[in-house]
Amino acid sequence: MAKRVLIVDDAAFMRMLLKDIIT
Repeated sequence: MAKRVLIVDDAAFMRMLLKDIIT
C-alpha cells in the first residue's frame, strides 16, 4: 500500500511540475 501512495503522490507531483512548466 505504501508503494501505491508513493506512486500516486509522485504522479500528482509530476502533474504539478508539468502544469508549472506549461504555464
